[in-house]
Amino acid sequence: MKKDLKEAISWLEKILGNHSFQISPLRQEASERSYYRITLKNDSYVLMNNFGSKENAANFIKIQKILKDEKVNVPDIFGFSDELDYLLLEDLGDITLDEYDELSEEDFLNSASVELEKIRSIPNFSIEENISPETHYSQTEEFLNFFYDKKIDVSSEEKLLIEELRNSISEKLAEQAIVPTHFDYERRNMIFYNEKIHIIDFQDLKSGPISMDAASLIFEHKFNYSEELVNRFSRRLIGDGLQTEIYVALAHRSMRIIGTFNRYFKEGKLLNRQKDISLFVDRLLLALRYLNEKDALKVVEKLI
Repeated sequence: MKKDLKEAISWLEKILGNHSFQISPLRQEASERSYYRITLKNDSYVLMNNFGSKENAANFIKIQKILKDEKVNVPDIFGFSDELDYLLLEDLGDITLDEYDELSEEDFLNSASVELEKIRSIPNFSIEENISPETHYSQTEEFLNFFYDKKIDVSSEEKLLIEELRNSISEKLAEQAIVPTHFDYERRNMIFYNEKIHIIDFQDLKSGPISMDAASLIFEHKFNYSEELVNRFSRRLIGDGLQTEIYVALAHRSMRIIGTFNRYFKEGKLLNRQKDISLFVDRLLLALRYLNEKDALKVVEKLI
């Protein structure tokens, strides 16, 4: 935001009708957006600085209205610049759920499930994702690069095993029921405000496999829930006898994020999350063990 600071201040002065405010940075959660708290004498807001595509910001505005109409708890939007470089949002505070421990695990999972069920119930959802096996496969294409960048030898046979795993997982994902999907439904994208969970960073909401958000929620990389909670909320969000679908989504999500994070880190982005990548490796191993992917498991174990 450094080079855009004067422009942002000028826009804020115009939209707030006030020249007296402070700007302080908030935690960065994406490579193409940054957030700042705007503090006035008796009020505060959050400024989203969008330095990625305008389409992402437009999606944020569009999706926010859709979610609001379904009573999903999301921040209000008070204004946006002509070029969508800046959005002024409701200030929900700093309590992201990955740093808040006042809710019991059961209460958190229940509240998060309520919001997810609202999202899934959006009628006539028209923001489509290409949900073919080919698309799911392409989303994991960077996974093997993590081996190469860590200087881990991968034989031709082992590479083939990973390719077969990616194919198998992608085909199984494409067979699942399709619902509106956040694609990153985890605690760090939720804020506890006014005794309610609010969903943030939702501009990527699209049609997707029913198990994807359940996998993000139930098997979040930093939180390990009891077997009883895992089973109960798996049944609630996916259905009886369909727990395997969550592990399929977990394997895909883990490979996708490992590959993406590895690229971001090489580009100097999101370096504050470097320690997380090993946790996603652990989640991938968990999924492969459950799915009995013994050969691929041996290859992935080279990462630990």
